[in-house]
Amino acid sequence: MIGNHFHLLIKEGDEPLSQVVRRVIVCYVYWYNRKYQRSAHLFQDRFLSEPVKDEANFMVTLRYIHLTL
Repeated sequence: MIGNHFHLLIKEGDEPLSQVVRRVIVCYVYWYNRKYQRSAHLFQDRFLSEPVKDEANFMVTLRYIHLTL
């Protein structure tokens, strides 16, 4: 994670996206808090999502994520 946010490109399956993101965030917060011996919230707002409509949009999104690293 760089800065105050991160990007994920996830293919949605049978499990709703909100549950997948929740599981990722909960695991990360648990790991972070244990590593730095703290107990606090790391994220304040709900995640934002935008569907990728086609292959061209996928490539643009993927390129954007890689360029922001």
